[in-house]
Amino acid sequence: MFYLQTGRPVFEKYLYLGHHLADPVREPFHSSPVYTVWMYLASYRAGLPHDGLRAIQLFAGILTVYLITDIARMAFGRREALATGWLYGLCSSVILFESDLVTASFVNLVHAATAWCVIRSSTRSDSPAAWWLLIGLLLGISIGIRPNVILAVPLIIPLIPRWRSRFRQAAWRAGLFLAGTVIAVAPVTLTNFFRTGERILVTASQGAVFYSSNNYRATGLGYSPPPALTSLENQTMKHNRTDRPVEHAVFHFLAERAAGRPLTHKESSDFYMQAGWRYLAADPVGSLLFGGRKLVYLFNDYDVLDTASLIDASRRIRSVMPFLLPPGVILVFGCVGWFYSLPWRRSCWILVLLAIPHVITGMMFYVNGRLRVPLLVCLAVPAGAAVVRLMQFIRVRDASVWMMIVGLMGCATVVTWQPLAIRRHARVETPGFYNTVLGMAAMSKGDRTGAMPLFQRAVSANPLGAVEAWEYLAMLYTDAGQSDMARKAMDRANGFWSMDALDRLSEIEEMAPDELLLARGRTLWATGDRREAMQVFREAVQRYPHHPDALFNYAMMLAGTGDQWDRVAETVRRALDAGMNLSMESSRAHDLLIRAYEALGWSEQREAVRIQKEWESRCIFSPE
Repeated sequence: MFYLQTGRPVFEKYLYLGHHLADPVREPFHSSPVYTVWMYLASYRAGLPHDGLRAIQLFAGILTVYLITDIARMAFGRREALATGWLYGLCSSVILFESDLVTASFVNLVHAATAWCVIRSSTRSDSPAAWWLLIGLLLGISIGIRPNVILAVPLIIPLIPRWRSRFRQAAWRAGLFLAGTVIAVAPVTLTNFFRTGERILVTASQGAVFYSSNNYRATGLGYSPPPALTSLENQTMKHNRTDRPVEHAVFHFLAERAAGRPLTHKESSDFYMQAGWRYLAADPVGSLLFGGRKLVYLFNDYDVLDTASLIDASRRIRSVMPFLLPPGVILVFGCVGWFYSLPWRRSCWILVLLAIPHVITGMMFYVNGRLRVPLLVCLAVPAGAAVVRLMQFIRVRDASVWMMIVGLMGCATVVTWQPLAIRRHARVETPGFYNTVLGMAAMSKGDRTGAMPLFQRAVSANPLGAVEAWEYLAMLYTDAGQSDMARKAMDRANGFWSMDALDRLSEIEEMAPDELLLARGRTLWATGDRREAMQVFREAVQRYPHHPDALFNYAMMLAGTGDQWDRVAETVRRALDAGMNLSMESSRAHDLLIRAYEALGWSEQREAVRIQKEWESRCIFSPE
């Protein structure tokens, strides 16, 4: 009953990767190696049907609930264990993501098993040393599912007991723990080496993910890859009709195109990693505040759903089981439970240390519901303890109950607070994305009548960002003979609006201010008001100094003056460094840069840009 709908795009990606695992390819792993191997063994080799895979996912989820419940029993007692089991088992986020047939079920199971083994081994003096070998194996499997878990390795070693009294025994156990981790991770690393000749620990996608989390478009909520990636992916799926995942191939293509030479997979990952760090280093204070905002999002009740099938599943689960608990319940009671339990509970300190990698990941990368679920594993135990403690305080009328209630209310205020970024994501970006995807699916089935209202809802929710929906509407209006509507839709797709429309949009708080400002500048330029357009783009560059579109448009304005070519060259270079080098429109920037260098008489720099432009013209993406 809980597993109502699977996450088709993500599931089909791993199904494809699993079925083609044994193909003679020269690519490293880009997505979870453990889940890919699991799909290879279960679906391809054993031939398990879809329902069989669902049953195993369901069993993994039930086993996770049992392990978390037993952790609470070992740490506190039976009443706390019962409360923990109910809190975790009825959490809507857990049910949603564990039913999605992605890695959530396995990573939660292995994470809970690791915590169970660490708590059992570090709190009992009679536990055998072999337990630490098992813990290392489990942690290594977790790394194979989510590479960020490697941050837990140096945190677990101090948890090994008897470092002071029996150093050799503790060192032996630490060696077994590290050996288990290496044994679990080594097959993945060796496979990457034999396929590519490069030393890639787990996956070659960490750089692309890091850049997609830290760039001018990133909000901290979800994935923000270069816009060209989405465009090329959709074109490939539309024209090639392939079920092969092409995301990482597009990432590699864009990196090679921007670097001006062929890149290995590791070099491509390093390229994106360096680009992400450059963005963060350009504004250190802003980057620290950005990390702080992502920490707030991580402990917020809002679930970021980044696929249309997840949004569908979430709605269906809420309609069938409205009694499920939002993740904020575990977040609130978990934080309060940590406060009451940490001073004297070693097991809670262990859960805190195991939660640290997920907190760091949220701050350094991005926050979404799927990546946050493992954090709930660590919070569920103190949450159950807090519920029992609250009931005890109420029953005996202890004065401490008021302090606890104040703490719960304070945490609830923080957890349920919706800053502007979350409101914009919930009310603008998600509906726009969701309806665009549904409209594209309808178009692929030939249902043009059903597609039009979906695209209309998309542009109504996100008029500035739903560019693809506007493009499809222009095509549908053209086919329907509505030439005026088609022309208007194409203008919207190209970023041109009437000033009245922009004034109305500016009154909506959730509209992105950078997109509004750029649309206003483009509209002023198109209507011939060049001086006012120059002022708008100058303001855009001052407010968003790392936005490539703002920088490039401002450079175009400066070029129109004819006497500021040094500033034109500098601004175009900044636009390219800020992310325009990963755009398919980068040739326009290079044309302008060549003009600037010609006007300045810098022949050597002009030749370098010309060579780069020729390289880009030869780069044509092919999914094969």
